Amino acid sequence: MDESMHDPMITPEEAVMRNRESWEKRTAIHLNSPVYQRDISLLREGKDCLTHPVSAEIGDVRGLRIAHLQCHIGTDSFALTHRGGEVTGLDFSLASINAAKALATELGFETEFVVGDAMLADQILPVGAFDRVVATFGITCWIPDMARWMRAAAALLKPGGRLYLCDGHPFINVFKDASGQPRQIEVAYDYFSREAMAVTPGATYADDGRGEVVPGSAQYHHTVGDLVNHALAAGLRLDFFHEFPDAFFRKFQAMRPTSTDGQWEFEGELRDKLPFIFSLGATKG
Repeated sequence: MDESMHDPMITPEEAVMRNRESWEKRTAIHLNSPVYQRDISLLREGKDCLTHPVSAEIGDVRGLRIAHLQCHIGTDSFALTHRGGEVTGLDFSLASINAAKALATELGFETEFVVGDAMLADQILPVGAFDRVVATFGITCWIPDMARWMRAAAALLKPGGRLYLCDGHPFINVFKDASGQPRQIEVAYDYFSREAMAVTPGATYADDGRGEVVPGSAQYHHTVGDLVNHALAAGLRLDFFHEFPDAFFRKFQAMRPTSTDGQWEFEGELRDKLPFIFSLGATKG
């Protein structure tokens, strides 16, 4: 994460505006980055680009109608389509959706893409029409109101439909690289803070060393308790909450690639000792 500080003066509306601007800039960088080029190459070859743990946990989606929230340029949307789902991707970035539509044409996927705020998904996509709502990686930190997000996701589902959410674990957000110790981390942030975090302009997580700067953003921290309780309050029944020690991007300097494509892990004594990813499964009653 870039340099950041709590800023209670950032309103949810301003946060969405800042973040949309940031993602408009990120899109072109991501399209040409090794992270996303790997996924696009796999899709172009007719292969599955879903990574751990999504690839194992998503289940059989053949014939299911799926809403993929915060889909970005659509690589996971295409993977779900490849697995037989009827997928609609939603993202608030017009640049991302335009890129996704162009990729759909290039790759030959009949995946639908719609511009819109995921917190208002139930005002954009048909309510009660989906067998699955899926959101994968880079989700919760961009959401000012997680309770509203969960209500929107639940509203999209048919009775018996399922939510699958996989993202960075909240606990790891309390750490940053230790000052003057590139192979260590230190506690820097409040796990229980609910204030917006103002993030300064800097490189995006998929940057390949070119150092391109994206606009600053406003990010949010939601605890494990927040995620579970908001899901329950939205009328969902919790099926599981899983935790994993590997990461989907290089969050700290003391990390190295794993033997699994696209994943990262700590080096040395911290290896396998901290949770980097969580997955949440829930069913609409």
